[in-house]
Amino acid sequence: MDMADGEPVSIETQPHRPIPYPVLKVQIQRLVAQHDHQHNGVIFTKDLLTLIDEYEYKHDVMLLTEEQKKAIQPYTLKSPDLEMTAEDILNLLKLVFPPSPVASFSAPTSAHIGRRDSLDARPRTSVPLQIKSTPWKRRPSALAAAIQNDSERELKSFDHEETPTSPVVTITQEEPVNSGDEEVPGQEFVRYYRRSIELTQRLKSSERSLASMTRDNENRIVQLQNHVDDMNEEVIKQRREISEYKTKEKKSLEQISALEAHIATIERSETDQKQVYISIRRLFDEKCEETQKLQDMLRQKELDLQAKERFLRNFECQFRQLTEERDRLKGLQHNLERELETTHQAHMQLAEQKSENERLKEIIDNLQCDLDQARSEHHANEMDEEKFLKMKAAISHSQLMA
Repeated sequence: MDMADGEPVSIETQPHRPIPYPVLKVQIQRLVAQHDHQHNGVIFTKDLLTLIDEYEYKHDVMLLTEEQKKAIQPYTLKSPDLEMTAEDILNLLKLVFPPSPVASFSAPTSAHIGRRDSLDARPRTSVPLQIKSTPWKRRPSALAAAIQNDSERELKSFDHEETPTSPVVTITQEEPVNSGDEEVPGQEFVRYYRRSIELTQRLKSSERSLASMTRDNENRIVQLQNHVDDMNEEVIKQRREISEYKTKEKKSLEQISALEAHIATIERSETDQKQVYISIRRLFDEKCEETQKLQDMLRQKELDLQAKERFLRNFECQFRQLTEERDRLKGLQHNLERELETTHQAHMQLAEQKSENERLKEIIDNLQCDLDQARSEHHANEMDEEKFLKMKAAISHSQLMA
């Protein structure tokens, strides 16, 4: 509040408004990078507001307004252990607090110029007033803050150098100005006026430099934003893959949770569950070993089966040979039977001749022996055939079991 003609005059202060989105994005990324000790690009939701306040206090900037902080506070309390990236923080801010018009970087300097011009335009009726500028509580960037501080230091140095003995009244004072004080001489007034014009020109030059630097920074921010967008697309792809893996992991964890719940139920219902588990584990290991042995045996059986198949082929070849030999022996037997019948007829015809009968008897006995031998061989062949059929059936059964 200024004092003019003994009456207080209020000065319009600059409201706190959100900083531009590109600047906010860069600052949030720096904040996450500074406090990401595991290099995962994330911070916990419960630390978000605390880290933002520390960052604002340390760098003397304004990242979020009080309304924005109040808007996102319920989300930080609802999910305190949630990991958030810089992009997640910006998306949350867009969701709960839509962006507002961009705050002006040159607002403090313009306010200083307006106050200086208004003071110079008023008629001098009392001692000159020293203007104590009120800087922003939080500034959008460190560059704007540095230029603002330089301007304030120049104004303060000018006031302290030119009016070392004059009375000083600040804008926060509400005491009336003493109208009986002596007026400043004309030469000092001219010097003050020239000095104020020089400072005004320097302030305008600083504003132009600030605007140029702001445009350069905004162009740089746009380039960085494009690069960040490309990286975000790649991150989205990676997150999609990670989401798929997390889905699979979630299913596995659900199955594991179900098994753990089942195990917990068994542990509550049975006191010796640990021994049962150890026994089941031992049985499982034994079954694994037995399965391995069975697999080895199966491979050995396959090798044996191949050997038996080769043996069966050889045996079939031998069987065909024996069948041919049996057919030949049957032919011989048939011939012997015909010869026996012929001999019998001859025996009937020559029954009267004793000597011939004796000789025929001997022949018949010999033939009978041969016949018995042939019958024995025939019986042996039948036994071999039965053994072959049994062996073939056993081999077929073993193949079906394998």
